[in-house]
Amino acid sequence: MSNFYFNVFSIPVIIAFVITTILMIKTMKMGNRQGQKYFLFLMLACTVYSFFYLLEISTNKIELSKLFLSFQYFGAVSLAPFFLLFSLKYVYNDKEIRWYHISGLFLIPIVILYFALANEKYQLMYSNFRYEFNGYFNVLKSEKEIVYWLGEVYAILLSLIANVILLLFLFRVPRLFFSQVLIVCTGALSTWFFYLFQITGMTPFGLDAIPFGFLVMGVIVYL
Repeated sequence: MSNFYFNVFSIPVIIAFVITTILMIKTMKMGNRQGQKYFLFLMLACTVYSFFYLLEISTNKIELSKLFLSFQYFGAVSLAPFFLLFSLKYVYNDKEIRWYHISGLFLIPIVILYFALANEKYQLMYSNFRYEFNGYFNVLKSEKEIVYWLGEVYAILLSLIANVILLLFLFRVPRLFFSQVLIVCTGALSTWFFYLFQITGMTPFGLDAIPFGFLVMGVIVYL
């Protein structure tokens, strides 16, 4: 028996994967005057996240679902840092972001990634894995542990700082560029609605809302 099957509910994830890949490729042709390089890496992180999430919900083996969940963290831990780096470069485009600033931002994400990949040994990210049938397909469920919540708090903190930077910039930007910055702020704020759906369990069929949140932000910001 095959370990994989076609899950019709994976179609939105496939669409998200394709769109973020297209945005990433298009951004490669740009410079970095307004943070395009960090936007590219943000879309790359979202693409990686979406790809392994697609595999997670397309297998009927719980061990594979757990493996693909851990691989999602190659993208997941990078979303908030690259979002903040994009916001900083977009607003303060005349300032240089040095390697040690970037290294500092990724210190905690690297620790989170390590514990995600080594969860079988430490179980500090997740425990009590199980499948729950939602009427259409098996959804991987688990108990969240301390390192998971550390990652969530860190991601929220960075995302909040990024949003505040963009909103403050909106109120002092010249009128000529107001609409452009407003669009970027709208895209940035949209991620919070998807995160709210995620933590309240309001997403339909138990789907992960985070890739879709950054997909919407990416499309709005790119346009």
